Amino acid sequence: MEQEQVIADIRKDLRNAIDLKYKEGECRYFKEKIKPVGVRFPVVGKITTKYFKLLKNYWNYEDFVNLSERLLKDGWLEEIAIAFGFMERLNQFTEDSFCLFERWLNKYVSNWANCDHISNHLIGDVVVKYPKFINNLLGWTKSENRWIRRSSTVSLIIPARKGLFLKEVFKISERLVKDDDEMVQKGVGWLLKEVSRRHEEEVVKFLLRWKNKTSRLVLRYATEKVSKKNRKLVLEQTN
Repeated sequence: MEQEQVIADIRKDLRNAIDLKYKEGECRYFKEKIKPVGVRFPVVGKITTKYFKLLKNYWNYEDFVNLSERLLKDGWLEEIAIAFGFMERLNQFTEDSFCLFERWLNKYVSNWANCDHISNHLIGDVVVKYPKFINNLLGWTKSENRWIRRSSTVSLIIPARKGLFLKEVFKISERLVKDDDEMVQKGVGWLLKEVSRRHEEEVVKFLLRWKNKTSRLVLRYATEKVSKKNRKLVLEQTN
């Protein structure tokens, strides 16, 4: 199938699945300006799977990269999710994939949903496969782009659940724990919450050190899975 025909067919399926009430809710739900088609994400996932199965035996890695790039360019929320979904299902990551996903993150991501998708399921997988890129994530903490900074935390969510990169998790968290951006704060808190599943005492110790310098938002997110005793210790007011 030709790329333009595939794109036309995908867009036809998206149009046929539009839920106007859901679309209105999306626009209220996201604080950032978004460009939604208005299709529920479980349906978007089914459309992604449908076309991936159709194409996977005929298209190579570069074909999927080119198709995904084309879907990314117009900025539709659901089309970006489909593009990332194709690459996630393809799961053919090389060292060059990191630079590709970094460019996509910089150029096409403008909301937390797309940021978390590319971070959790693409960038994070590349970092696990090629651990040298953890140094790039450390560098991202200094970016002026809020989504790059958030990605430096969210890309480690799934590895953190497996107990990986503990030292780097705390380095990244330390660099961003005083960040003024709410989306970055939530990323830090989410990451520390996942780490606390295996390393509660280390997370609590970190939070106690920063509790008077970070936001309540970070503290609340980070302590969602710790014991009641430790949560109270972290969240209690200090003079």
